Amino acid sequence: MGLARNKSKSSDKLGLGLKIFVTVLVLATAVVYIWSVLNNGGNIIAGLFSPLLIIILVLVLMTPMIISMVKDMKHELPIQDEMSKELMTKSSSIAFFISIYYLLAIAVFEDRISSLLGMTELIARHAVELGIMGWQ
Repeated sequence: MGLARNKSKSSDKLGLGLKIFVTVLVLATAVVYIWSVLNNGGNIIAGLFSPLLIIILVLVLMTPMIISMVKDMKHELPIQDEMSKELMTKSSSIAFFISIYYLLAIAVFEDRISSLLGMTELIARHAVELGIMGWQ
């Protein structure tokens, strides 16, 4: 029992460390991107709206999760219990099915989507890109 608990703790620490690393990497990428746009004379509002929105969303969602994980580790609680694992499994399967239905809808309504986007035809690569982006 003790060996499994130590293995779980080290796994939790590794997962927390990776999440903190990704958050810091996103923040560093945002700073470099903003700096490069401003150095090239870009407009902060026009050139950065959608990338900044994505970065802010990632940081807003990651920060409370990391704080909660640190608190759980201080109280020696497992970071992931059975309910959170089940929730992650269900949410990932739902996201997968939604993306498949996006691609199906793009395939069915290809002509309407291509005319809406101003293309003569929708190339398969574009259909996959639109499906991955979750185009609505």
